[in-house]
Amino acid sequence: VTSLSLISNRIHHLHDSDFVHLSNLRVLNLKWNCPPAGLSPMHFPCRMTIEPNTFLAVPTLEELNLSYNGITTVPALPSSLVSLS
Repeated sequence: VTSLSLISNRIHHLHDSDFVHLSNLRVLNLKWNCPPAGLSPMHFPCRMTIEPNTFLAVPTLEELNLSYNGITTVPALPSSLVSLS
């Protein structure tokens, strides 16, 4: 797997081990999983939590889309990353 789209899956928490077995992953799209207040059809704030080493476990990751998620902190990112949205 080199590209994975998990758009609108109501993901609220990402663990350090979630992508560890995807050693060839280059593109990861996680947009619209936990929309912030005002963008959510449910009209309550959602906070996505991401554990510190979640993306470091994917050293081949080049594109990461976290847009339209209620995120307050972005953890460390792999040096291979060229696009973050």
